[in-house]
Amino acid sequence: MDNFAAFLSHMKFVKNHHQKIKKIAAVTDSSFLSIMPQVANHFIKAEIKHFDYDDKDAALNWLRADK
Repeated sequence: MDNFAAFLSHMKFVKNHHQKIKKIAAVTDSSFLSIMPQVANHFIKAEIKHFDYDDKDAALNWLRADK
């Protein structure tokens, strides 16, 4: 996410559609946003995992993998 406002906007979308979303990859080098999975787990059922920006390919692979 580029900034905290983008994160909040995304979480609002997820909140409204979370029953259809199984996984969320948080790809960021922001130390603040790296805690996003722990915060968001209180509000949504999707599995959330943090990836550093350099690991964005790993994030995409994780999203595509069957659960």
